[in-house]
Amino acid sequence: MKRLALLFLLLATTAHAEERRYRSLVSRDMDALSSVLRRHVAYLTIEPKRGDSPISPVARNAYAAVLEPQRLVALAHLVDDADAIHVKGPKGSLVAKVVLMDKKRRVAILETTAGLDTIGLFPAPRSTAERKIDMELFALISTEGESGVLHTVLTHKGDIPEYEGHPRIDLKLTAGMPVFDDRAHLFGYSRVLAWDSDRFMVVPLEKVDAARTSTGAAAAPPPPKAPEKPWWAR
Repeated sequence: MKRLALLFLLLATTAHAEERRYRSLVSRDMDALSSVLRRHVAYLTIEPKRGDSPISPVARNAYAAVLEPQRLVALAHLVDDADAIHVKGPKGSLVAKVVLMDKKRRVAILETTAGLDTIGLFPAPRSTAERKIDMELFALISTEGESGVLHTVLTHKGDIPEYEGHPRIDLKLTAGMPVFDDRAHLFGYSRVLAWDSDRFMVVPLEKVDAARTSTGAAAAPPPPKAPEKPWWAR
């Protein structure tokens, strides 16, 4: 009987946690949301390949969202041509490599050498909220210390040809910063690069799904057939 009571308590606690909404005008909600998001957002240091230049290239930084126990998603162009990628979490850092690169969709999937939980990072739940104009969205200011949360709203659902399925928000984010809904579920990440004139677009998770299932790469050619021997040499 005691086990059954504990099970009901656990289910009730889980349901309550899943139903929680973080309110932008309530400071304690924003403090709590900041703590939650820091478990889902990694800070990347990317060391570019040196190439033929005698000058060492300058390392760059970006953010990534945790998708799976050993995989993250990042803005593709920021991790392109990386010699090494260091993933920093609340409890340490790991090395990662690029296992999928789709520049057209601006999606890169990274895989770490060990479980991300070892550095205090965990997969972010996926947002299933219906896209509505003015829906509340959130992003971290940074992953360092007790940094706060930025509030934004959806200004366009991305459902016109010109936007190619990219939602638009009213906040300028950089370095591929992930964006979450009011349940702390992953909505997407900033797609902005230096040359973009529109600096408010977000890469939605549908683009990540499309990149992961894309068959656009050309198939490898079949191996050449061995020349047949003439009839008289068979």
